[in-house]
Amino acid sequence: MRVILLISLFLTCFTVSAEDRVFDTKKQRFLTVKEFADLIPPRGQVVLGEYHYQGNIQKAQGKIIKAIVDRHFRYDEFSVAWEFLNYTDQTEVVKSFLAYRAKEITGLELFKKWFPNSTKPEQNLPYLSFVDVAASLGGEVVAVNAPRKYKRVITADGIGALDPNLIPPTYEIGSENYLKRFKEAMGGHVPEEKIKNYFEAQSYTDSIMAHQMMAFSAFDLQFLIVGAFHSDYLDGVVREIGKTHVNETTTVKIVDKADMDITTYREILLGSRSYGRFADYIYFTNWK
Repeated sequence: MRVILLISLFLTCFTVSAEDRVFDTKKQRFLTVKEFADLIPPRGQVVLGEYHYQGNIQKAQGKIIKAIVDRHFRYDEFSVAWEFLNYTDQTEVVKSFLAYRAKEITGLELFKKWFPNSTKPEQNLPYLSFVDVAASLGGEVVAVNAPRKYKRVITADGIGALDPNLIPPTYEIGSENYLKRFKEAMGGHVPEEKIKNYFEAQSYTDSIMAHQMMAFSAFDLQFLIVGAFHSDYLDGVVREIGKTHVNETTTVKIVDKADMDITTYREILLGSRSYGRFADYIYFTNWK
């Protein structure tokens, strides 16, 4: 059955138009961006799982946010949370964003303010796609991650060494499947005796992002831009959001179709036999 479905889906990639396409993993069908936006609830969380610093993927983030906000007329009533921003900097993030929206500073100046210690703030320029949409449609930008200094405490000595006041009340270690994937991703880069600490830091990141998105977002339509590993297979940060939010959460994995081989294409569409679907929807940018 999976083979027949794959052949049908593979043929589809040669028959649809060149515009971006979205694959509904529940109903196993392709959608236009407009059809996809029609299906997203006007209230809830939309988690955009991305691969960092890939221009087409960052461009797609802006398209997705705009399509959904336009569809539900949620102008001036949505939040965009970003994994790269620390919640401890929220005041500066808001101040700089308002200055950018008022055209008082450039995009590069904005990222210099958001990442004052970065030697390459220009590498973040592709993310202006979502920033510009938030600015033009009246959205807000929310900082949700925890500073690296907090995570270094965890990786060194475990979650128990971190100030309890810095740990969300809903924090718990990630799932067994998440741990398995985490070990595979580490690929021996972390000593075996430190894996538990590093996984606690990973789980803490998911928990703090979900918690701060709820704490800082003023609206009930919320987007979260996060590395795909945090949201793949409806796990990680998606599980944590389910603990703190009452509205429906929709997950979107954004991938670049260019140069994607059939093996990768099959895995993206059909998911994993071990872990299940990657996301509710797969957004294919650069479709050719």
